[in-house]
Amino acid sequence: MGKTNAIVFFYLLKEEVAKVYLNKNPSFNKSIHDWTGNEIRNFQDDLSNQLNERISERWFYSHLKPRENEKLPRIDMLNILSQYTGYENWDDFQIKNVDSLPKENDNQKVKKRSFSLRLIGMVFLAIGLGLIPYLQQKDTNLSYNFCFYDKDTHESIIDSTVEVTLLIEHESPLKLLSNKQGCITINSHEPVIKFIASAPYYLTDTIERKLTGQDILEKIELQRDDYALMISLFATSDVKDWEKRRRQLDRMISDEAIIFQITRDNKGMEMFNKNEFIDKLTTPLKSLGAIEIIETMYKNDKIINLRFIQE
Repeated sequence: MGKTNAIVFFYLLKEEVAKVYLNKNPSFNKSIHDWTGNEIRNFQDDLSNQLNERISERWFYSHLKPRENEKLPRIDMLNILSQYTGYENWDDFQIKNVDSLPKENDNQKVKKRSFSLRLIGMVFLAIGLGLIPYLQQKDTNLSYNFCFYDKDTHESIIDSTVEVTLLIEHESPLKLLSNKQGCITINSHEPVIKFIASAPYYLTDTIERKLTGQDILEKIELQRDDYALMISLFATSDVKDWEKRRRQLDRMISDEAIIFQITRDNKGMEMFNKNEFIDKLTTPLKSLGAIEIIETMYKNDKIINLRFIQE
């Protein structure tokens, strides 16, 4: 299967995912590209209830929300979405939808017609409304500066790097990293800016701002991920009351939790259920060592998915 056809199949799969969700929620009629936080969370819950699988909001914005995708997601995620829509796996979806692929000649006709209509529309719009000076002005970017702070201590987040995923309409998400002062600069001429901010041991947050057309500096506060921080501390702390530690972990982690240990070189992975992970953290072995939590997801205020690296 060629890369181009595979991307087209992925577009078809996104349509099928939206169709399945909309059939369960007939009062909701937005395109999957226009889903916002509430719809995404409801979809996450539906996927979890149907398949006991989870996707992060960041993954949704990176792969399902864009109208155009440059590359395919991982095969395991394609299999999960295919199963959600009623197929055995990604291969089964492609085989049963091969007739839905647009023919090459049809594609060329559609592209030419679409290009011509857009060109004519742009010419009339520019001439009729005198927008040429405005379009020239739109090419001038303004700088918007955002600095990240701890919501509890109100201090700059400088001991961790904040990763910003800039969500751009009709474009792939753009990744940015905070500087040594815990700040980022975004250059944009758009009226609204939207991004996802994430940092180790902080909860992921989606930020949306209407911009004023002037250079600005704004402080953004992120909430600490207390459970992730506690688990990291548990791995290295000197504990005498192991039963108390087990009770604490039991309250923090969902019975349905899926937990992954990733190797530092990203070439190996081990999966734990809740009890196996608690055993790992409460077995008094000196060899346990420090662990680094790289992602947590929550359901009903308990950890439902966790990924970590052990030093």
